[in-house]
Amino acid sequence: MIVEQNGNKTADKEHSVFIDARKSIRLIGVVEVISCQDGIAQLKTNMGNMQIVGSSLRVEKLDLENSLIEIVGNIGGIKYAGSADRKSIFAKLFK
Repeated sequence: MIVEQNGNKTADKEHSVFIDARKSIRLIGVVEVISCQDGIAQLKTNMGNMQIVGSSLRVEKLDLENSLIEIVGNIGGIKYAGSADRKSIFAKLFK
Protein backbone atom coordinates (compact mmCIF):
# COMPACT_ATOMS: atom_id res chain seq x y z
CA MET A 1 0.00 0.00 0.00
CA ILE A 2 1.38 3.38 -0.98
CA VAL A 3 0.65 6.32 1.32
CA GLU A 4 1.60 9.96 1.05
CA GLN A 5 3.47 11.39 4.02
CA ASN A 6 4.77 14.97 4.08
CA GLY A 7 4.44 15.13 0.31
CA ASN A 8 6.44 11.91 -0.21
CA LYS A 9 4.93 8.64 -1.35
CA THR A 10 6.18 5.68 0.67
CA ALA A 11 5.16 2.11 1.19
CA ASP A 12 3.24 1.79 4.43
CA LYS A 13 6.14 0.14 6.33
CA GLU A 14 6.30 -2.76 3.89
CA HIS A 15 9.97 -3.67 3.77
CA SER A 16 11.49 -6.80 2.27
CA VAL A 17 14.96 -7.81 1.12
CA PHE A 18 15.52 -10.73 -1.26
CA ILE A 19 19.06 -11.82 -2.17
CA ASP A 20 19.56 -14.43 -4.88
CA ALA A 21 22.92 -16.26 -4.70
CA ARG A 22 24.70 -12.96 -3.92
CA LYS A 23 24.22 -12.00 -7.59
CA SER A 24 21.09 -9.86 -7.26
CA ILE A 25 19.14 -8.12 -4.55
CA ARG A 26 15.51 -6.99 -4.70
CA LEU A 27 14.19 -4.50 -2.18
CA ILE A 28 10.66 -3.43 -1.39
CA GLY A 29 10.25 -0.27 0.66
CA VAL A 30 12.69 1.97 -1.20
CA VAL A 31 11.90 5.68 -0.95
CA GLU A 32 14.90 7.18 -2.76
CA VAL A 33 18.13 6.15 -4.46
CA ILE A 34 20.82 8.39 -2.96
CA SER A 35 23.63 7.05 -5.17
CA CYS A 36 24.65 3.92 -7.01
CA GLN A 37 28.21 3.34 -8.14
CA ASP A 38 30.22 0.27 -9.09
CA GLY A 39 31.02 -0.74 -5.49
CA ILE A 40 28.28 0.81 -3.35
CA ALA A 41 24.61 1.68 -3.57
CA GLN A 42 23.07 4.03 -1.01
CA LEU A 43 19.31 3.94 -0.59
CA LYS A 44 16.72 5.56 1.62
CA THR A 45 14.12 3.01 2.70
CA ASN A 46 11.09 3.24 4.91
CA MET A 47 13.15 1.46 7.60
CA GLY A 48 16.16 3.82 7.45
CA ASN A 49 19.11 4.38 5.15
CA MET A 50 20.74 1.32 3.61
CA GLN A 51 24.08 0.65 1.97
CA ILE A 52 24.67 -2.25 -0.38
CA VAL A 53 28.35 -3.03 -0.97
CA GLY A 54 29.92 -5.27 -3.58
CA SER A 55 31.38 -5.00 -7.04
CA SER A 56 29.97 -4.44 -10.52
CA LEU A 57 26.71 -3.18 -8.98
CA ARG A 58 24.11 -1.73 -11.32
CA VAL A 59 20.41 -0.96 -11.09
CA GLU A 60 18.49 -3.50 -13.14
CA LYS A 61 14.98 -2.31 -12.25
CA LEU A 62 13.73 0.81 -10.47
CA ASP A 63 10.08 1.49 -9.69
CA LEU A 64 9.83 4.15 -6.97
CA GLU A 65 6.08 4.41 -7.45
CA ASN A 66 5.85 0.87 -6.04
CA SER A 67 8.94 1.28 -3.77
CA LEU A 68 10.88 -1.44 -5.63
CA ILE A 69 14.50 -1.71 -6.77
CA GLU A 70 16.54 -4.59 -8.13
CA ILE A 71 20.34 -4.37 -8.17
CA VAL A 72 22.56 -6.94 -9.86
CA GLY A 73 26.28 -7.57 -9.44
CA ASN A 74 28.43 -9.24 -6.81
CA ILE A 75 26.66 -8.50 -3.52
CA GLY A 76 29.14 -8.27 -0.63
CA GLY A 77 26.75 -7.16 2.10
CA ILE A 78 24.06 -4.79 3.25
CA LYS A 79 24.07 -2.38 6.16
CA TYR A 80 21.40 -0.19 7.68
CA ALA A 81 22.48 3.26 8.82
CA GLY A 82 20.41 5.56 10.97
CA SER A 83 17.11 4.80 12.55
CA ALA A 84 13.77 3.80 11.15
CA ASP A 85 12.00 6.49 13.18
CA ARG A 86 11.52 4.05 16.01
CA LYS A 87 10.25 5.53 19.25
CA SER A 88 11.56 4.48 22.63
CA ILE A 89 9.28 2.77 25.09
CA PHE A 90 9.09 6.02 27.09
CA ALA A 91 7.99 7.99 24.04
CA LYS A 92 5.21 5.45 23.46
CA LEU A 93 4.09 5.59 27.09
CA PHE A 94 4.02 9.38 27.37
CA LYS A 95 2.18 10.37 24.18
